[in-house]
Amino acid sequence: MEYRIEELAARSGVRIDTIRFYQGRGLLSPPRRAGRIALYGERHVARLRRIRELLADGLSLQLIRRVLEAESDAARDREPLLKALVVEQVGGRTLTRAELAAEAGIPEALIGA
Repeated sequence: MEYRIEELAARSGVRIDTIRFYQGRGLLSPPRRAGRIALYGERHVARLRRIRELLADGLSLQLIRRVLEAESDAARDREPLLKALVVEQVGGRTLTRAELAAEAGIPEALIGA
C-alpha cells in the first residue's frame, strides 16, 4: 500500500513537518516519486513507529540514527547496542517527580510546571 504524506502522517501519528524533518536528517528514506506526488510505503510507517519508540525510550536523534543504521545491518546483533545506547543516554535509573525534587532540593510543583 502507498500513502501520500498526509496519509502517512495520519497512519503513523507523526506530523507532516516532522516527517520532512526526519527526511532532512536522514532518518527516513525518500519517498517514491510519481511525477510531483511523493508516495510512501509500509516501510516508512514502520520506520516512523520505530523512531517514536526510540524517542519514548529517551534517545536523542543522533543516537536514534546510530540504532537505525545498526538495525539495517543484518550482520550485527542490535540488542546489545540498543541497551548500551539507552544506558548511555538515559542513565541507570529513572526518578519520580518527588525523588527528583528531593535530590535537586526544589519543590515538586516546580518540576511539574
